[in-house]
Amino acid sequence: MRFARFFSILMFATSFLLCEEQTEYKRTPEERRDLLLFVTITLAPWGQSVYRNPCKNSEYSQPIALNVPLNASGKLENYRFITGPNGFKYSLTVSSDYPNCGIGLSIYNCRDSFSNLFATNYNVVCDQGQFQNPISGGTQTCTISSFSNQLVIISFSPNSIDKPFQCNAISFEVLP
Repeated sequence: MRFARFFSILMFATSFLLCEEQTEYKRTPEERRDLLLFVTITLAPWGQSVYRNPCKNSEYSQPIALNVPLNASGKLENYRFITGPNGFKYSLTVSSDYPNCGIGLSIYNCRDSFSNLFATNYNVVCDQGQFQNPISGGTQTCTISSFSNQLVIISFSPNSIDKPFQCNAISFEVLP
């Protein structure tokens, strides 16, 4: 079955390489070979890692309770919460050494497994600061009203990719 899937993907990819439109620019044989090699390696079944989806399997996340502060540990943690009709409300407390240290906070809903809607500055309303730029040395309360009546996954870590240094204190709390 894996071989059949791999073979069909390979044939699909090569059809794009061989049936180019007649435009001014055509791929050279070397470019076609490199693209075919890239597609083959990328889509090969032996090169794929298993994505552990916390929306589909509760083993990959921990339940989170209302009004229980979570302090960031040394690694990324996934938490789950089922929201009510008013959406998702939380508070985030960050120590004053931010923004010299990093915060990893991702919040997304599990309504549709193909297009999980992530929290951004556009759909999160905070009393001070922004979702992607929390306030330093204080607490902000934020609400995502579009995340109502659904399972929400919170990925929380004490550092981020661009700022790997851990903040002195980070606390996250789900509010009613």
